[in-house]
Amino acid sequence: VSKEWLDDNIDTGSEKTLSTFLQYAASHYDFKKVYLDLWNHGGGWKSGDLYTGITHSLSRNICSDEGSRNSLSLAELVSAINTSKIKHFEIILMDACSMASIEVVAELIGLTNTVIFSQDLVPEDGMPYNTIIPLIFSNKTSCEKCSKICDSYSQSYKNIKTTISAFRIDENDCMKKFLVAFEKHIKLITD
Repeated sequence: VSKEWLDDNIDTGSEKTLSTFLQYAASHYDFKKVYLDLWNHGGGWKSGDLYTGITHSLSRNICSDEGSRNSLSLAELVSAINTSKIKHFEIILMDACSMASIEVVAELIGLTNTVIFSQDLVPEDGMPYNTIIPLIFSNKTSCEKCSKICDSYSQSYKNIKTTISAFRIDENDCMKKFLVAFEKHIKLITD
């Protein structure tokens, strides 16, 4: 991590911040596989803004910034990735509450092979990075890494009720195919 990214004034809830960080990473590091970890408060699929409680928007926020009172919507997350040189991630890790939902997954199609997230509250200490970082740099397959990350998370909070999931999205277009079939099924029911 460069010192320029250790600044208390950086707005973590800004699309521009994420986009700039991704551009920085792409231009300063060689990469074959890329992992994105978003750590902070999460709003999941719920409507509304995390700070104001306004319920008319479908913000699906993550990465709230207490200073600016901004938070990153999933639409902004997608836009930041689409405008960067890094177009696809091996794993997107969402170390934030309430992010595991089909609505969140649908927004990530084409951006990652797998997302790791929780549909529940995430304890304040977050993911056990002391075991996750070595896993990411290991020679294990992506599937093995995801399994071990989830196991490590579960073990670190074995005395607390938590949930964690690794959800494959882009392998064989499985999520896209599911959503097409689901949409057809819903149309049959509503017609």
